Amino acid sequence: MENPKKRKALTLEIKFENVNEVEKGVRNKTEFAKAYDIPKSTLSEILAKKETIQVWVPFFSIIAEA
Repeated sequence: MENPKKRKALTLEIKFENVNEVEKGVRNKTEFAKAYDIPKSTLSEILAKKETIQVWVPFFSIIAEA
């Protein structure tokens, strides 16, 4: 029996940093997907939710500092 592929859990901070890099053109989508060993469809979902990610990261950063 084959070993199923393990799920990857990317933190909100990693998603935030990489969404910004893709938007600025520092990194392209393929590089991001390869760097974290995720399918392009997962990357597309992350990019589709970028507004939500950009709203929540500062909120969680404040909580982490407290």
